[in-house]
Amino acid sequence: MGKAKERFVIWIHCKPYVRRYLLQNFRVYDSRWPELVDVRGDRELAAFINGRLMKPGHRFDKRCEGRQYPARVAVEISRDQFYRYGWALSASDERLFCRVLELRCETLAKTFLSATYLYSGNLAECIRLFRRTFGFTEDDWQVDALRKMWLRDRRIAKRCVKNENFVKNTLFVLEQLSHYGTIAQKGRVLYEENLLQHG
Repeated sequence: MGKAKERFVIWIHCKPYVRRYLLQNFRVYDSRWPELVDVRGDRELAAFINGRLMKPGHRFDKRCEGRQYPARVAVEISRDQFYRYGWALSASDERLFCRVLELRCETLAKTFLSATYLYSGNLAECIRLFRRTFGFTEDDWQVDALRKMWLRDRRIAKRCVKNENFVKNTLFVLEQLSHYGTIAQKGRVLYEENLLQHG
């Protein structure tokens, strides 16, 4: 049997729904690393990490000390990055990275919920479909949190009509989210399969 591939990673503490988003879109399947993601295919995220890598001990950041998110994920970096730049992010950079991903997830949720609400008019049904399609569980992203976020930020009229082109339009939304880099191509394929299976 061949030698196992050597992996270089940084650990990121994040919210559970960000962890799920990363695993759905950027997961690297390796039996030794169940929560390994590789964001080097996403130019924005790769540039963010590459520009902020450091060796621990170069800078001590007290601003975020003691406040960590409950979930964590291993983000793969190259051997060159590991030895040249380092293998950690400062606490404030880690927070900023998580905020960028939170905004992506919120954009994903708001866009999908708004588009599906136009056809169903039932927010609870839209949230269930969103969670089934994108693989979020109650532990990842609570229904109440999604409802509050959507009600706070919605920009659509309440009176909507159902349409038989619901799935077709939802697939179009997924295509647009993939086109603009909100979700990765790998994630889009998985989400479309989930939608067609449960929608």
